[in-house]
Amino acid sequence: MQISAKTRLVCLIVALLVFALGSLVGTGTYLIINHLNKSNASTETDYITTTNLFNTNGTINATAANALLEAVGYYDYSATTTGYKAHQITTRSTSTNTGNTIIFPMGYVNGTSGESIYWQATYLYNNYLTIWMVKGYTSSTWNSSSVNLSYSAYANSTIQNYLDNILWGTLTQNNSTLQSIFALPSTVGYQTSGSESLAYNNSDTSYRYGSTSTSTFDNLASSVYNSSYLWLPSFGEVCNNTSSSYDDESTTSYIGQWGLNSTDRALNATTYDGTSPLLYYCWLRSGTNSNNSYALLVRNDGSVGNLTVNNTLVIRPAAHLSLNTLNNIVGYQINASISGNNSYIQLDKTVDFFMPTQPSALTFTYTANTGYYVNSITINNLSVAILDSQPSSYSNVTGGQYMCYRKGNQVIVTVTNLTQDMTITGSANSLFDLASNNSTLIIQSSTTFTPNTYFDTTAEIVATFEQNQNIMFTIDGVAVRLYGNNSSGTVTVSSGTLNYSHNIHDNYVVIELTNLPKTHHTFTIDHYVGATSQITVNSAGGSGGDVQTYIEDNGLRRIVFSPTSDSEWVYSVTIDNIEVLIQYYKAEIYGAGGFSTIRYIAKDSTNTFTLEIEGVYESSHITFNLSTQKPTYQVPPTSSGGFGVSGTVVAAGIGGEARIVGNDIANGTNDDTVTFIAVAYTGYRFVGWVDASNETDIISTASSVRLTKDQTNGKIIKALFAPIDNSGINDATDDSEHDFV
Repeated sequence: MQISAKTRLVCLIVALLVFALGSLVGTGTYLIINHLNKSNASTETDYITTTNLFNTNGTINATAANALLEAVGYYDYSATTTGYKAHQITTRSTSTNTGNTIIFPMGYVNGTSGESIYWQATYLYNNYLTIWMVKGYTSSTWNSSSVNLSYSAYANSTIQNYLDNILWGTLTQNNSTLQSIFALPSTVGYQTSGSESLAYNNSDTSYRYGSTSTSTFDNLASSVYNSSYLWLPSFGEVCNNTSSSYDDESTTSYIGQWGLNSTDRALNATTYDGTSPLLYYCWLRSGTNSNNSYALLVRNDGSVGNLTVNNTLVIRPAAHLSLNTLNNIVGYQINASISGNNSYIQLDKTVDFFMPTQPSALTFTYTANTGYYVNSITINNLSVAILDSQPSSYSNVTGGQYMCYRKGNQVIVTVTNLTQDMTITGSANSLFDLASNNSTLIIQSSTTFTPNTYFDTTAEIVATFEQNQNIMFTIDGVAVRLYGNNSSGTVTVSSGTLNYSHNIHDNYVVIELTNLPKTHHTFTIDHYVGATSQITVNSAGGSGGDVQTYIEDNGLRRIVFSPTSDSEWVYSVTIDNIEVLIQYYKAEIYGAGGFSTIRYIAKDSTNTFTLEIEGVYESSHITFNLSTQKPTYQVPPTSSGGFGVSGTVVAAGIGGEARIVGNDIANGTNDDTVTFIAVAYTGYRFVGWVDASNETDIISTASSVRLTKDQTNGKIIKALFAPIDNSGINDATDDSEHDFV
């Protein structure tokens, strides 16, 4: 797996920024380092990864593994066989003693819980990383009694027995996955006997120091050679590896196989398990020639000393990690990202590692923001198809397998069975480009695009207008003219067929588009000028009638139809093949003909029928359909969007007729009056005048009454009648007058 130099730089910068922030606030990273490696550790050991390498469920943490592999330069130098000391690992420079050492958490004090155990990277050789616990885990005697320290003494020591049989299982949770990343000293190679250039002259006794010119040294390398994954460091590894350069009290120089200084060797006055040793010194595995029952130790200031092996000191083990094994367990890096304008689309996560066993697949969700849609997914720079539903199986792509499908306004991408690093990129586009080609027709910010699901996207476009003109829109190059106050239909564009509808209100129009094809659309709204209009009129059924057409100065057209026979009435009107039944005295007609507004006024007494037409778009044909059955007109609706009552309307209950004498006072003053006259049929008597909306309150009981505009405008004034026993009264019906004057 390869990570770019830019990515590595960003990781390093982030790590250093996190460290710097911790040092400023007195918590976090700085306290960890200060607590473990003394007060000046932040200047010597300033690179730390904070996520535990081990998960509590016995798996490797991919994020922590990535940080560690990145920190030690594994992705750039995976083939190197050179040995690098602690301060050289990050820079891979053997010519300098400057650089950053690495600390990271791996394992827990209680195996699967408790405090994290921190380790320092001390040596890197052939992709084996040697690590040393930064403080003691517990305390113990080196051995239970004073012994002659021979080659086999350490292998049989109390300490090594504890490391092999207790701490090894606790640290790794006795889990084979966690144990597999450790390597034996014999596998690593540099710890084999004599490979540290340390001589020895006696097979029974191990030596440390004497005269600097004649001393001989033994790191007991062969004693840690066989089967111990955890072991104590030797004097040659942590302090010195040549007899001519040893300085017993040196605390500042980078010396020894691992290139540690006093800060790296220094010992914190606590142990992970809370035990209390005799002295807060840690044992080394090397002996000394001053006494054959003495072993070497590191003091809490990083200097070296010795003590008899039956004393209780801190156990601070070391180990080797196989970086190749760690990388193989973690798997491959997946870089998921967004292309283009990030305001169009969101991604649930960005960079992750694919792990073959846990989890078995990784899923990335691309979510389009309102008004946008996910239009493209590429995997390893290859465009893949976005299916309309989840497939039953994976498809192959270079480097692995994938699924890619839509779920509402999201696109789900799942990858599995990777064989190499993978890059996933998603992009989005806007559902619409909106524009107006007329300065008096303005698209409002309240316009919404609602992808409730990707397959039922609704676009609601609101535009205001300054004057009543013909409105049209163009979508993806296809023009649609809107007729009347409302209309609906379908329009076919290059990407498919969609539905549209519109409603015109006082000064704005709402256009709704549904079943939108899954692609980008260009929408333009405009006015249009209709063709020279020609209205033709005829009648159907009955005796025909007289048609009078008037055109007002404001463009209003008025068509007045009077049947020839007084016993025929307009039953319905057909406008461009749409038949409208006449049910009210006054009403508006919706959805018929190429007009913006159509109103009608029916007068049953004179059999006249009037159409008022505004906004003629196209040529149109009107037919008045006649019937000999007199219609029973209803009160026009006033609360459900119809034409409503304008002026005064009179109505009669069963048993008589009601008439208006005088002028319609809709435009008069509140003091203007109109006369209402009630005429009862034979067998009925007049009861009184009421408001049709509340027939319990009698306005007047006089059969002829004058009422003001304030009493009547916008109302239905109704005459009520009741049957009587004396059939001789009202033996004739006076119906020669008009209901409306």
